[in-house]
Amino acid sequence: MNIIHKLIAAASASLALAAAAPAAAQEVEYDAIEEKNLLKGKASIEADKGYILLTLPARGNGIFVKTPDADDIAEYNEEWEEKYEKAAERYAKKLKSYEQQLEYWERQRRKRTARPEKPEEVTRETFSIGDIERRMLVSFGPQYVFSKDTDGEKSYSYMIQVEPGTYTYYGPIFLMPNGQTMGTCYCMGSVKFEVGAGEITDLGTFMAQEWASDGDMQMATVGYEPMGRDPRPVEYPTFASLADYNVVPADLRAAGKMNNFFGILIGRHPPVEGVLAYDRDRVIDVKEAEAIAAMEVEAEALAEAAEAVAEAAEAIEDAEAALGEVVAESAAETAAGSEN
Repeated sequence: MNIIHKLIAAASASLALAAAAPAAAQEVEYDAIEEKNLLKGKASIEADKGYILLTLPARGNGIFVKTPDADDIAEYNEEWEEKYEKAAERYAKKLKSYEQQLEYWERQRRKRTARPEKPEEVTRETFSIGDIERRMLVSFGPQYVFSKDTDGEKSYSYMIQVEPGTYTYYGPIFLMPNGQTMGTCYCMGSVKFEVGAGEITDLGTFMAQEWASDGDMQMATVGYEPMGRDPRPVEYPTFASLADYNVVPADLRAAGKMNNFFGILIGRHPPVEGVLAYDRDRVIDVKEAEAIAAMEVEAEALAEAAEAVAEAAEAIEDAEAALGEVVAESAAETAAGSEN
């Protein structure tokens, strides 16, 4: 089976799985920004919001997941408590009804009906309102392009207004209005970055993965067949409409494994030099590993310096002791000479 057939089969499987996935309500606030609206004053760059900017060679789509902050967690816990209380009340009513039905059933001489089924107990340990991360989804594309260049080498840029925080790339996934999805989640490893308030965090052409080699793609994609890729460095297109705003390159970090919220195909992001690596199925945060290695080298240097200081202090003590002995001997000789 060639790569085209594999991709078709993967897409078909993804559609089948997506059809069975339950819809999820969107909780995190985000909005697509179009350059034409920015120029007309219909949209603006707000100081208390963050922005994600990215460029692709064609229309595309994907999902980011915001790491829940303290406010998100507090809101989630409050909703959990409210829904748990209601579920517990419903369970109490069902249990009372069940006990009455069971008592009636047991009094029957001839059991003409099936034994009533006891309702499933609602406990704090088992009750759930779903993963909080599913409420933190931010999608983009393929519509609502920020800017497009169709002359020569085509490019399509997207800009999303988001809440400031940490965002992980969940994968090239199409999130439909009804909550259904199609695509592949990077559940086994991805990248994340910070989005600051009042800043436009620029991913450039990174999302296009044109920087990845065949070897990188083979580490990330099951069944990938080498295509003779010629890796190209990430570029950061500039926009006159954003000249007066704070546009900063994304500081990418490795992101660990995530749950497959939608039951779709599972994959992982290609390794990124200096950022993301893999040891079989283990995700390696290269920047963190390098920082730890540097700290270990520094700690070793400090330990060696401390040892040298201790040795020097000991040498000084020995010298002072020797000097003290010489002074004492000299004083004794002087005293003996005076007596004579």
